Amino acid sequence: MFSAHPVWGHLPHDGYAGTAFFGLAPDRALEIEAATAWLRRRLAGMDVGPLDPVLLRLDSRSMAAHAYLAECRIGAGRLLATTLRIGSSIGTQPSSLAANVGGQRLLEGLLHAAGVGQPSEGPTPGVNRGQPAGQP
Repeated sequence: MFSAHPVWGHLPHDGYAGTAFFGLAPDRALEIEAATAWLRRRLAGMDVGPLDPVLLRLDSRSMAAHAYLAECRIGAGRLLATTLRIGSSIGTQPSSLAANVGGQRLLEGLLHAAGVGQPSEGPTPGVNRGQPAGQP
């Protein structure tokens, strides 16, 4: 389940995780309440808001909700946490960030949401969008 978030401007979806998400599929997810409690213990004395899911999954066995991507406010800043496989792989997933177009787009969106850089209108210089080596 997708929450409204600027990161999805870089990795568009139709309301479900389609083929663009194949290379991102993780084998772990964040337990929202446990992760929030852990952050608050580790950052005791800081103003830590709740962990808000940005991409949520519903476990079909337990019906528990877990986050693949979440955000929380820490003081005047924000933390983006994910278990999505941006640059690594398992099985038949793309073997690296250079081969994972979905990972590249998600990383751009995360960096932009964190206030790093500007949104791109086209390919980011120095980022391979899955083209064969030597192609622009």
